Amino acid sequence: MTTPAVLLTHPGTQYSHALAVQLHRHGLLYRFATGIAFGREYGWLPKALQTRVLPTVPDALLHRQWRTEYQSLRQMRKGGDAESILHQRNQRFQQQLPDDLLQTANCIIGFDTSSWILAQRAAQWQKTFVLDASIAHPRLKESIYAQLREQYPQWQQQLTPKSEALLQLEQAEMQQATHIVAATSFTKNSYIAQGIPADKISINPYGVHLTYFQSKWDQPVAEKQKLIFAFLGSINARKGIPWLLKIWPAIHAQYPQAELQLAGYGQWPAQLPLPKGVVLKGPIHPADRLAFLQQADVFVFPSFFEGFAQTIIEAMACGLPVITTTHTVGPEVIENYQHGFVLTPGDDAALTQAMLHFLEQPDRIRPMGEAARRQVLPYSWEAYGDRWAQIIHQLLQSS
Repeated sequence: MTTPAVLLTHPGTQYSHALAVQLHRHGLLYRFATGIAFGREYGWLPKALQTRVLPTVPDALLHRQWRTEYQSLRQMRKGGDAESILHQRNQRFQQQLPDDLLQTANCIIGFDTSSWILAQRAAQWQKTFVLDASIAHPRLKESIYAQLREQYPQWQQQLTPKSEALLQLEQAEMQQATHIVAATSFTKNSYIAQGIPADKISINPYGVHLTYFQSKWDQPVAEKQKLIFAFLGSINARKGIPWLLKIWPAIHAQYPQAELQLAGYGQWPAQLPLPKGVVLKGPIHPADRLAFLQQADVFVFPSFFEGFAQTIIEAMACGLPVITTTHTVGPEVIENYQHGFVLTPGDDAALTQAMLHFLEQPDRIRPMGEAARRQVLPYSWEAYGDRWAQIIHQLLQSS
């Protein structure tokens, strides 16, 4: 039986740090090639860099290309076009990976949008290449973006079409991959609809730090006058913000004690007034996510397009019922009226009714929130890592 030696690659972060920790736990990680990251010896770094520390992985297993990521971060902070900057970053990252890293590994894992060169190089060395599909198919994304540009013109700036050349590079990643790992049925089905064979795709949902994201109901909860709906994610049209703002005024007029808190990065469209009862919280540091979620009553995430939406299971772990859509992990973890509500994207009446459900029956919030917590207990990062280990062993055996 072949002993796995996995080369994990990602020029940024996404879920790659959690995967590196799990591969190392299983003794599978040969090297983690990335941008700015630090091994367990760097636990003393300040709060601002703690998200870049892998708490159990030795620094010797990291291959850093920190200049490549640092330059891209600086360019984006200066207002450069994010898609162009990230594409250039991803290209340089793949080109600069040393041959010896690829030659020594017998399984290479890359992420979507940063693996088209890597997939070719893996094929040249006859290596098993696994593509981690962190989001649904880009062709579907372009179709949804076109609809959103027409429906919400004030948010067009955040809905830039992707060039055909970039779409073809992403398609090449999928076609050249030995296997693809997706996090949800929504993502897998979007790939199948574009001609990727179903047996080439495994589903492995992401995890949540259950020891950190504790249920708010584990301690006494003070009564308050207002009911808080919370959103945590990018403030843009893809995440459903303009849809949420469309239906909110009627809800707030009926229940003025209700509050909608929007937290995350994103530029608010110019000349767009902030509706009554809506509070912009700005970006939330990862260390402060728990406090933000626990002070809320209901989590609402009306996204039009996702690969998973980890904030959903984080909110459920905190004991919040969740309102979300079929284009997220929602269908896999939420039963309507049990843990929250899963809606068809863009259905105004359904979103309104779901939010009114909690305003009209606030006594349902706690039992649904407690049920939501129980529902995500199987979604640990350790379970995620166990499934990855099984996928890798099966692929190497069959090859």
